[in-house]
Formats: sequence, structure tokens, C-alpha cells
Amino acid sequence: MLPVLGYWASQLRVGTARVESWLPHHSAAIAKYADFVKAFGDDQFLIISWPDCRLDDPRLVDLARLLESAAENNPSLAIEEVQNSLSAIESLANSDAGISPDEASRRLEGRAIGADGTCFLTLRLADADAASRGELLAMIQVSAERAGVPPNSLIMAGEPLQVSTIDRASRETVRYFVAPSSILALAVAFCCLRSVGLTLLVFVFAGIGQLLGLATISLFLGEMSAVLVVLPTLVFMLTLSAAIHLTSYYVEANRCGTACAGVAALRVGIKPCLLATLTTVFGFGSLAVSQLEPVWQFGCLAALGLILSTVVLLLCFPSASTVATLPLLSPKDRGLAGVGVSQSAEASQTTAPSLWKRKLAEWSKRHNLVVTLAGLSLLCFALLGIPQLRTSTEFEDMFPADSPAVSSLRWVQTHLGSIDTLEFVIKFPDPRGDLLERLRWLGALERKLASSEDVESTFSALSFLPQLPEAAGVRGTIQRAILRRTLADRSSELVAAGFLSHVNGGESWRISARMLELRSDTFEQIRDEVLALCQSHLDTSNLETQHPSIDVTGQRSVMETAHQVLLSDLGASFLAAFVLITPVMMLIVRSTICGLILMIPNTLPVAIVFGGMGWLGIRLDVASILTASVALGIAVDDTLHFMNWFTRCRQRGDPVEAAVLGAIDTCARPMLQTTIICTGAMLPFFLSQFLPTSKFALLMILTLSGAIVGDLLLLPAILHGPLGKFFSSPKVADSLRGSGHE
Repeated sequence: MLPVLGYWASQLRVGTARVESWLPHHSAAIAKYADFVKAFGDDQFLIISWPDCRLDDPRLVDLARLLESAAENNPSLAIEEVQNSLSAIESLANSDAGISPDEASRRLEGRAIGADGTCFLTLRLADADAASRGELLAMIQVSAERAGVPPNSLIMAGEPLQVSTIDRASRETVRYFVAPSSILALAVAFCCLRSVGLTLLVFVFAGIGQLLGLATISLFLGEMSAVLVVLPTLVFMLTLSAAIHLTSYYVEANRCGTACAGVAALRVGIKPCLLATLTTVFGFGSLAVSQLEPVWQFGCLAALGLILSTVVLLLCFPSASTVATLPLLSPKDRGLAGVGVSQSAEASQTTAPSLWKRKLAEWSKRHNLVVTLAGLSLLCFALLGIPQLRTSTEFEDMFPADSPAVSSLRWVQTHLGSIDTLEFVIKFPDPRGDLLERLRWLGALERKLASSEDVESTFSALSFLPQLPEAAGVRGTIQRAILRRTLADRSSELVAAGFLSHVNGGESWRISARMLELRSDTFEQIRDEVLALCQSHLDTSNLETQHPSIDVTGQRSVMETAHQVLLSDLGASFLAAFVLITPVMMLIVRSTICGLILMIPNTLPVAIVFGGMGWLGIRLDVASILTASVALGIAVDDTLHFMNWFTRCRQRGDPVEAAVLGAIDTCARPMLQTTIICTGAMLPFFLSQFLPTSKFALLMILTLSGAIVGDLLLLPAILHGPLGKFFSSPKVADSLRGSGHE
């Protein structure tokens, strides 16, 4: 099995899809953008420049020639067109439109030349894979150096660079953080087990789980996106935790001299392992409700990887523990009792709990009402912060501000202008009227857009055409006739430039508007304001017979749709996880009220983390929505263990105080160890320069740490208080006793 898994894992590629591929194809935003691309071509370019790049800089033309030569000699680079500021201005000035060089520079400001005179090159690219993008960027750097541009002065920005940068960050995450994550988790496991043999046993199963995670991605997708890079480590972490529980049962059985200790350990541990896997799979599976492709892919593949790794663990553990571990066990190992797990109920009767556990139990009893009310109040307050959550898939929010890619983007925004663009598509389904009248109407619309304080500059087909004649009489008639002939001659040029399209007998014109300060929290307001300007112009149109209509689209519109879906998916996935997991809790305790009560300490940490993000204005990214549902599924396991031992103590006749103390004494150590192992596995990813991965690791650590606080502080307080009476009914006690945890 290992060679097969290793082969599949080795075939895995790293690649990041464009944002428009995240959303379902039936999305209105995707459909509108697809129509736009079909009519006018892609609106994404790669921008290349350097400090003090001006029209008289010979390197501008030299680099353009080198890039054109590379495009001809290497079609795999997918370069469709190379343009530079000088050639664009000369082309417009030398056309028959009668435009002077100065007027050409003014018209092309923000499109082919910066407001401060900074010049640049633009590469229009066909869709290509990540490897081609990396090859392209390397070629550009070599060509720039040959043209005399120092490598440390080269500035690049645009969607192709962003995709390549994210791909590189994903590869670096796998290369530099997966191994430290595994080693640190292994070291924590060794500290818990204090045995080389036992540690190797759990590491082998955890490693198989990690390979299964990689293999499932390779088998079903073929490549691993930036969102999926933590999936194998997550499966590794969960498999390692389950293996430690089973290994602890094995040590306990071996200490007691039980024959076939591996089988005995499996008999005791199979039910809690399956329940833990079930709740965690529900947490993963809840992500399947997401409309974003990388999110539901993560949920489905993580659930599949965990199921497969659990099956392997349960099937192979008895023989593996006997064959691999027993020869390595020292007498000290054989004497380990309850290391890393809950001890047996009988042992808990004869072994006095440690001081800190007694203090914790006494404190929860003495302050049960205060702690319960504080927990519920904090839950309500945190929930009020969740509506304040904002999302972001901005490139500059994915990397530190001083990273080269973000610094280049800031430089471009300062010297060349904003690269955030809204594309306005004006359709004339019945363009049988006067073309000059349509152009005059389009010019007025463009001027109205340009007058908005949110618009930096506009660009359209009118930028390539002569000034529209306003004169009357014979002179005006002659000018209009000449212009009509010019338009007929240049129609194909406007189509090739991507500003005019003829589809199904209709006519579509494009106006590109570079926007100022277009962020997620202001996008809808700004878009609605400029659309209102367009609508007011449309309402006063004298072209009713041509039935013009206006749509707004572009890559930025697609990104903002993804933002909205991201936020709605967070609520939907968490609600799905809650709806799936809560009935499991209710069935286990056979009580609706008790099942809901048990969810309080599990939902509280998630609510605090995400509600706190809302109150503090910390933006959600794609990785963030994975955390809530996944952490809820993992956290429930600790609650099940705690309640199992609490109920067993109650069935022995212990009062509530003794039962809570017994549960804390039995469960605190393995619960803390599980959290420490999870933290150890996630901690290296927190150091990643790719901020979504770093944020995912931090949120996982905070949420799981909060779950421990909920289970060791809030849950004991609830059981000591009035709500604890619901768990003392014979029906609930019998159901929990029959669950057979640990």
C-alpha cells in the first residue's frame, strides 16, 4: 500500500486556479464575465516597469523586442501580445484620427502611461498552467537583465504574477513547513508517550494518514491549491491523535497482563475512535455546502482522507502494535499506566487526583453560576460580532506588506495608477440607427463616469477615434461622412483592441474604468453609485429605439462575488456542522436538551474567535471558513470523553462533585495532550509568509485551545450548576454508560 500511496503523492502538482474558477459555472457573475471575455477578451495583463522608466528610455523598446522574440520562439509562454508605452502612443498619434502625440499621451494616461509620466510594458496572456507562469516570469527577469534593467529594480504586477506568487507560496509551504510540522507533532507525541517504540507506532499510522491525504488530492484533482496545502497535515494530526488514544489503551492492557493487548485495546477504543471520526467527518462534510470550489473540495477530500486513515488504523493496529511495538517495550514502558489517556474507573478510585485537578474541580463548583453565566454572556456577545465580519481575497492581504510582490503592487498603484477595473458593457441589440449618435451618447456616458470621485480614469473605443464633429451645415455633414468612413475602416481594429464586439447581430461597446480605493467593504456602494450614474444617463437617452442596456463586470466583480459567497458559506458550513453534530450528541445522551447543552462549550470558542474577528475588524479569507466547522468537529470528541467518565462516576453512586473530579482527573491529561499535539502540528504553519495558511493555523490553535477551556472550565461549571440536573436522569445516564467510551 505504501508504494502506491507514495507514487500518487509524488505525482501531485501545485497549482492555484483563478478566482473565477472558484464559483459555480451557473453563477450570474461568472456567466456575465464569461460573456465579457468571449466578446472582448481577457481583462487581465502583466505590467512590467522600473523606476525612472520614461518614453526616451531605450530599455523600454529593447525589452519589448526581447519579449516579442521570446513569444515567437516559445509558444508555451502563452504571450498573445506585447505592448509598451512608446509604441502605444506612436500608434495612436500616427493613425488617421488626427491625434497629436501630446493628445495621445493624455488619452492613454492610466492605460499606457502613468499620470507622472512613468512608462511600462503590458503582456496580454492566454490562459496557462502554473508551470508556464513560472517559466514566463523567469524569462522576463532574464530578458530585463539583458535589456539593462537591474533585477532588483524590476517591477511586475497583475493577475498572472499574483497566481504565480501564490503557487510559489504553496510550494514553499509544502517544502518548508510540512516536515517541521510532522517532526514537532512527533516530538510532542514522544513527550506524551515517553517511549521510542510507541512513538514510532503512532508516527507510522500518522504518516500513512498524511500520505492518504496527499494521495486523495493527487487522485481526484491532480494538483494542490493554496487552500489544500494544510489538508495532509490535518489528516496527519487527527490520525496521530487517534493512534495515541489506541496506543494508550494498548499500554494499559499490556500493564494489566491482558492477552492480545492490541485486540483488547481496539475493543475498548473502537467506539470512541469511530464517534470522534464521525463528528470530525461531519465537520469536514459541512464544507460541502460551500459554493466555492476549493472549500468544498477541501471538505470532501479531508473527510475521505480521515475515513481511510481511520479504517487503516483500526484494521492494522492490533497486529502492528504486537509486531512493531512489543519487542521495543522496556519494563518501564510496560509499567506505564494511563500515560496519555484516561485511566480506568477502578484506577481512579485508588489514585488520588493531583492538586491542580482538585483545585480546578473545587473552583468550578464554587463559581459554577458565575462561570456559566459568564460563558453564556460571552457567547451572546461574541455572536453579536459575527455580523460585523468582513471578507477578503485581496492579493495584498495574502502576504506581508514588505513582501516583493506586494511592494511591486504598491509601486504600480503609486506611479501608474490603480489596477482595479470595472468593465462597463453597453449593448445595442438593434444597432440600425446612426452610429455617430451612438458614439456621441457613449462619449457623454464616459464623461459622466469619469466625473465620479471614485473613478481614476476611463478608456474606451473613443480613445482611438477623432474628436466627434459638432459643426452643423455643409462642413459638419462632410466631417461626419469622413468619420463614418473612418469608423468603417477601423472597425476591425476596435474589435481587435477589445473595445467593440458584434454578437448575434447586436453591437457591444466596452468602457474600462480604473477605480480608486476599491476595497471589499466599499465595493457594493461604489458599484451602485456608478451604476446609478449610468442608469440616469440611460433614462435620458434619445436612443430608445436601439434599446441600449448597461452591465458591469470584470475580474474585480467576480472577486467581490466570491467575497460575498465566502461570508455566506461561513455561516452555512458552520450551521451544517452544528445541525449534523448536534443530533449525534442528542442520540448519544438520548436527550434533546442535554445534546444542546453539550454543544455550548464547543460552540463558545468558535463564536469567540470569529466574533472577536468581527469586533476587531480582522478580515476572513478562504482558509478562515475552514476553521470553524473543522474545529467544531474535532472539539466535540473531548466533550464526549469528559461526559462518558462523568456519567460512569455517577453510575457508581458518586455525587456530582466527585464525578466532575473523576472526569477531570481521567480526561484532563489526554485532552490537553491532544490539544498540544494539534498545536504542535499547526505551529510551523503559523510562521508561513503566506498569510491565509498562517491565519488558518492560528485560528485552529486558538479555537482548539478555547475548546479545552470550555471543556475543563465551562462544562464542569455547567454540570455543577442547575443545568447539570438534566444529566442525572436514568435515561441519560444509561445511554452514556452504554456508549462505552474509553
